[in-house]
Amino acid sequence: MKNSLIFWHSLFLCFLIVFILLVAFMRSGRWSTENKIFKNYYDNYEQVIWINSSFAKSSSIKMRWTVDWAEQLVEFTVYFFPSNLSAVLIGFSDHGKFAGSDFCIYQVKSRKLTDGWLDSHLVLHKDIKQDCHLLGTRTSVEPFFQFRRKFSTCDPRDFRFDNGTSNIILAVSTRKNSKSLKDMVYEMRYTKL
Repeated sequence: MKNSLIFWHSLFLCFLIVFILLVAFMRSGRWSTENKIFKNYYDNYEQVIWINSSFAKSSSIKMRWTVDWAEQLVEFTVYFFPSNLSAVLIGFSDHGKFAGSDFCIYQVKSRKLTDGWLDSHLVLHKDIKQDCHLLGTRTSVEPFFQFRRKFSTCDPRDFRFDNGTSNIILAVSTRKNSKSLKDMVYEMRYTKL
């Protein structure tokens, strides 16, 4: 009886040690970054969206974003062609509709980025609090602008980034001072964050 008790006690301790080592190994993140089987929640994630010439007859957009889970923000890099566009709009919708969507619009000539929202008539409105932060631009060879936004802002009109399907609005304009999405060539893409 005593040998049986020692055996079961030893077996329990072995299982406990293996369990503790397994938990420590999985929490270290090595499993997710080396094998890419399990994604560590804090790993950065990069996604590229391509919009080709079918989007607009002579315009194209390539957008890349990186998610920083630790800082709770998304960094976007948007390449656009041709460089003579007057505005490039990147919008976000959690309901799959244009009306009520959040956007960041880049004015190419002035190199300004504005945070705003679309009303039910698709008119562009500037947010009181600007949450799209311009990081850099280039207007020569491969023109682009780079910006970042936090997952969640205190603005009730801002889109809240979350893990799941996102509806991305992409729009370009050659007209000066576009006041509505109807003044632009636009489309919506569905992708996963």
